[in-house]
Amino acid sequence: MLLTISDFLFLSLTFSRYARMRDSRPWSDRKNNYSGPQFTYPPEKAPPEKLIKWNNEGSPIFEMPAEGGHIEP
Repeated sequence: MLLTISDFLFLSLTFSRYARMRDSRPWSDRKNNYSGPQFTYPPEKAPPEKLIKWNNEGSPIFEMPAEGGHIEP
């Protein structure tokens, strides 16, 4: 059976020899991967640089702070 270039590209893109490898570590070693906290704290929010107000037509109006300061939300 002859493989064309398109067949070779299809096979190389759809099947990976690393996709379904068995984990050879014992269960006690694998279990240690999932111990401990499973979350991180959220990052601090950046302060807003402009204030957005909406007019009666539904269009936004952007107001910039004076002297490069930050606007409190």
